[in-house]
Amino acid sequence: MRMVNFYNLSMEYKLFNMIKIIIFDLGDVVIYYKEDQYFSFLAKKTGLPVNKIKSVFNPMVKKMEKGSLNAKHMEKLASQKLGIKPSVLEWTATFERLAKPNKKLIKMIGVLRKKYKIVLLSNISKDRYLLASKKFMLKDLFFKRFASCYMHLRKPDARIYKRVVKSLGVKPEEAIFIDNLIENVAGANRIGIYGVHFTSNKKLASDLRKLGVL
Repeated sequence: MRMVNFYNLSMEYKLFNMIKIIIFDLGDVVIYYKEDQYFSFLAKKTGLPVNKIKSVFNPMVKKMEKGSLNAKHMEKLASQKLGIKPSVLEWTATFERLAKPNKKLIKMIGVLRKKYKIVLLSNISKDRYLLASKKFMLKDLFFKRFASCYMHLRKPDARIYKRVVKSLGVKPEEAIFIDNLIENVAGANRIGIYGVHFTSNKKLASDLRKLGVL
């Protein structure tokens, strides 16, 4: 299987005539939102150290993203461990308030949709996925959506990428995957998907032009 060095995009661009789907991550790619924004908010509100908040939340967030823990139970556990009331957490409300659409990228997706099937693959909890779907009209934006909370798998597990391409009836080498986390890009590369590390709209546009898909 041909593997792609995701640090180096100077490859044979003719290969990209075979591309059929482009897969996008959601958080800090299609929408502007990082988990650190929530941690900073909660630290400021409670006076608790950010590192302590992260140590409590990170393991539970991973469980939520795999669909094995719901938001209500998470808030109960977090409030106990941090010694604060559940109402102080504002887990969903903070996401709703701070998450913003990446309008330039959404416009780029509109151009790409004319030639390719555009797909979403996100590590996300059910409550945030449902909210994002409504707030950002994901149904209209993507040909198909894959959320880790329903698949019970998280990136960069190879199985999640394999399930996506199999579901869409394409080969790994017929897909491009775009994510802001390098470990998730590497996971896609390991099964033969062409991975692109997202750092900015400008850089992504440049990378996609080099690959011959934009």
